[in-house]
Amino acid sequence: MSDSKTPTTAQRIHDSALTLFASYGYEGTSLSQLAEAVGIRKPSLYNHIDSKEGLFMDLVEEVERAFFDELDRSVESHADDPVETRVLALVSDLSRFMLQADKGTLLLDEISEMDLGLQSKLLRAIQEKVIDPV
Repeated sequence: MSDSKTPTTAQRIHDSALTLFASYGYEGTSLSQLAEAVGIRKPSLYNHIDSKEGLFMDLVEEVERAFFDELDRSVESHADDPVETRVLALVSDLSRFMLQADKGTLLLDEISEMDLGLQSKLLRAIQEKVIDPV
């Protein structure tokens, strides 16, 4: 009988990929490294993922979603506070998120790779939620 707390192969691939991509970046992470970290053979990865790029993009989307969920939670929980309190709470909450070992690293790497237009759009969205809420 299997222990329900034992991570599935798919979960081990997810967790190992997040760690490897955060540590070595997309280009610096090979599928061979991932397979070794998971404890399976490289061809077996394709039973669980379509491609390295697809896995990476899924992880980036997941981390971005978690980041914005944290942003929304912070903004909502301090909606009635003065703007200075909202900004300080947001910085504190998002700093905690960014300091989570792999998620913050992966997100920061993605943001640094964005063109300036997308970075500006991200900052405007944050400003609208925190400083100028409707």
